[in-house]
Amino acid sequence: MHSAYNSSEGHMSNSCQDLATLHILGLQSRPRKAPKIHECYCLPPPPIILKANTNGSSRGNPGLAGWGVIFRDNNGVVHSTLIRGLGVCTCYVVECKAIVECITKAIELG
Repeated sequence: MHSAYNSSEGHMSNSCQDLATLHILGLQSRPRKAPKIHECYCLPPPPIILKANTNGSSRGNPGLAGWGVIFRDNNGVVHSTLIRGLGVCTCYVVECKAIVECITKAIELG
């Protein structure tokens, strides 16, 4: 087991259970590499326009999922938000649901 461990380049999530197992086996943990941070900017919309940002995600694919929408004006003032949990579904379905609900709310807001 030690020779396989030494030749492996993998890593673990290092949960409490993972760390306890490694300790029992006399192996050291291998932390994940730090995530790469990307800068992004949210540009405001022109005056009198509300901008909607949507997102949907799931834990696994399929997995427990939810979506959210936020509507902001050109000053960054939040005018409306929506969030919903969907139970278990795929990433694609939850992203689409966020877009559909966003359009429905945009029509309601005029």
